[in-house]
Amino acid sequence: DDEACAALGILVNKIRKQLANTLEGGFRVVATSNAEVLQVALSRARALVVMLSTTTMSSPDQLRVIALAMSMAQKESGPLVVPMYLPGFELPGDSYFTRTLPLVWPGPCDDKVGPLIRALFGIIAVQFHTGASDEMLGVLAGQVLARIP
Repeated sequence: DDEACAALGILVNKIRKQLANTLEGGFRVVATSNAEVLQVALSRARALVVMLSTTTMSSPDQLRVIALAMSMAQKESGPLVVPMYLPGFELPGDSYFTRTLPLVWPGPCDDKVGPLIRALFGIIAVQFHTGASDEMLGVLAGQVLARIP
């Protein structure tokens, strides 16, 4: 969505110089729903920043990325996952997982999907307030950068 794209632009602008100096190969923004491309990208990544916006929990593509990343992280075969809450994001309650997720999930929603998505919310998130001052945005971006191994 528009807010996530704007937040991505802010984050990249704030950390690109530091990343260029510390990461071999730089960083990539992957925007695809192709499962094979996602799996390869995640298997090569050191970290995945998941931008959680008002539309995340109703986006099959975003949910698929979250579930795949958390599955790989649990098997220690994927990147470190860094959740980033954007303004307006609300944590899903139990009713989301029992009623809404099965309707939103692309295809059959087995018993493993809900726990994988819930696992993301067990990770301390960076609260990324896009309306904050430039200085504060730098501090928040630094919190994301500090988590990247």
